[in-house]
Amino acid sequence: MKRLFAVALLLACLLYLCPVSAAEPAQTDIALSVGADESRMNIAWYSVSAAPGQVLLWNATGERRFDSSVTKAKDGDYYSHKATLTELLPDTDYTYCLINEGEQSPVYHFKTSASGDFSFAFAGDPQLGESSNTEKDRAGWALALQRISEHEIFTDTAFLLSAGDHVDEKNNEAQFDDLLHHSTLQSLPMANVIGNHESGSDIFSQHFFRPNESQTYGVTKAGGNCWFTYNNVLFFLINSNDKDTQEHRAFMEEVMAAHPDCSWKIVALHHSLYTVANHARDESILRRREELVPLFDELGIDVVLSGHDHVYCRTYLMDGLTPLRTMDDYDQSTFHSATNPDGVLYITANSSSGSKTYDPREEVFVYSAQQHQYDVGEISRVEVAEAHLSIRTYRTDTMELLDHFTIYRKQETPHPFTDVDGESWYQKAVQYCYTNDLMNGMAPTEFAPEAPTTRAMAVTILYRMHGSPQAGGHSFADVSPDAYYEDAVAWATEAGIVQGIGDGSFAPDRSVTREELISMLARYAAYLGRDTRAEDHTAAYADGEQISDYAVAPMNWALQEGLINGMSETVLSPQGTTTRAQVARMMMGLQKYLKT
Repeated sequence: MKRLFAVALLLACLLYLCPVSAAEPAQTDIALSVGADESRMNIAWYSVSAAPGQVLLWNATGERRFDSSVTKAKDGDYYSHKATLTELLPDTDYTYCLINEGEQSPVYHFKTSASGDFSFAFAGDPQLGESSNTEKDRAGWALALQRISEHEIFTDTAFLLSAGDHVDEKNNEAQFDDLLHHSTLQSLPMANVIGNHESGSDIFSQHFFRPNESQTYGVTKAGGNCWFTYNNVLFFLINSNDKDTQEHRAFMEEVMAAHPDCSWKIVALHHSLYTVANHARDESILRRREELVPLFDELGIDVVLSGHDHVYCRTYLMDGLTPLRTMDDYDQSTFHSATNPDGVLYITANSSSGSKTYDPREEVFVYSAQQHQYDVGEISRVEVAEAHLSIRTYRTDTMELLDHFTIYRKQETPHPFTDVDGESWYQKAVQYCYTNDLMNGMAPTEFAPEAPTTRAMAVTILYRMHGSPQAGGHSFADVSPDAYYEDAVAWATEAGIVQGIGDGSFAPDRSVTREELISMLARYAAYLGRDTRAEDHTAAYADGEQISDYAVAPMNWALQEGLINGMSETVLSPQGTTTRAQVARMMMGLQKYLKT
């Protein structure tokens, strides 16, 4: 009863403090922005009042008021108000309204993100007003915001990072109105990069209150470089309209010196350094690339996000100006993830509203790992955790996944197995399988290197190596739906990597023979598009004729690639049981082969 009374009292206070009026509100163009860190939030709005206004903020524990600063807006009838909300708690619902000379806005709401892992939305140029169809531009931008605020993929989005060119005309207040008059932006803060279409006017700075904005570095009329941290992730918003790389260096080095222990470092700038469409050969882009890319590499930046060219392009990991194009730097042959990479990832976002798109040029760009143009709006979700950072891009009309990439961070923890001698031939292989979550111990401190490997174990290890994808079905009667290896068997069967033993059974508990395991590895390599043809290498072994017909070609391939050795110079033992130590060695060899 007390709880119901408290809720009723709070609602009554809300209605009293901020009544919703049917008249046009006294505050317009409300824009939330990220603050200096996750405990702060900035807010800007327009009002006809020249007197300082207030933000009234409250939650279940009480209310607070924050005064605004005031400057004359470019639009002579309005004043730009800015305020910073402080001491915000994580994972908390807040309500606020704006007050100017006694006139109160409607009630608005936002919720802060939880501590730790978080996600944000990433949008390329909305550029409202660029096309000849204003209504189409508005609708495309509205759809992008609707996806962020309502679609399950974007649940718990902390903020929206925009890569610039929000409007087409720098002094066009109507286009800024089209940009900001959406309820999503009254509850979701933005992190705004300055685009070339808004750099030459101070209207941009009057509409957005960006955190830690420099008055010295990267300054154009619209503003300068800025930065913020969010849950120990450091963000740089670089004003690439200023071409002075030494200014950008000084700015970033100063910030990094004050924040040396951030878990990830992300740069956002408007001009794409690696793109494939209209601006790919611009002299100014090539110059920025030559100067900024080595800087970002030197400073250990993880990801660079940009817009400008209205096309989608994801680079290979870039080692300075050199693309890393071999499997040695990636987890899988599809180039969609990498663990502890040395290079920097660059992504050019397509237009989020679809107001303007460019087709890729008809030439090969060696740095481009993925590019496309579907002439629709696109939006990305960026998920940031201590152990990974992933970027997934969707078309806004159907929410079809268009591209994805994940960077994993793994610390190599020494394996705990007391029965693996540090001088043994399989020690490095066991460490590799332990670090990459391919093989567990038979007990917390026991690897059992000489124990046999079952068919279920073998297929599960391959399944883990492939990233444990969603699987279809299988028809094996002896594979229980509750078995730990059921998904692995289903995936491997569907991919043509494993077969049954001929009677509708899989025999999961039977020890896998050396020729069976090698056949699985060869089929997996073929599944990934590798050529597994090889010359005859089995004739050198006295028991080479004991190899089953189906396994002869795979065994030749494995011998040629060094995935398997004989038990002696003349004994191959194709029908022999495969020990866990041997499996570990073969899996490490397979991964090395796939990276060549």
